[in-house]
Amino acid sequence: MTFGRKPPGQRSTPLDGGEVVTVERTGCADMQDPVFKRHDVVLDVRAERIGIVMDNVGPRYQLRPPAGGREWEAEPQHIQPAPAEARMSARVAEANRDSRLRGGCW
Repeated sequence: MTFGRKPPGQRSTPLDGGEVVTVERTGCADMQDPVFKRHDVVLDVRAERIGIVMDNVGPRYQLRPPAGGREWEAEPQHIQPAPAEARMSARVAEANRDSRLRGGCW
């Protein structure tokens, strides 16, 4: 770890105090954590659909519609966080689905 200008292949990361520390990149893709976690609501821009992340296997994510239905796969470069309105709507659809599965009574 060094302070100051960054050499090629390295990126700078700000610390809480506003200092910049250079962190070396490994270049090993499988060491990175997935960007999206289970139950995140995302937008699949390629399929133009909102989905809920069910899992990720290798580089692909398994998504399902918020109200239930058939899952599909999407590559990381084709998904992004869903807009706030879509996240809210997806959570309501999921709650309604769960209510229907329980028989609709509380």
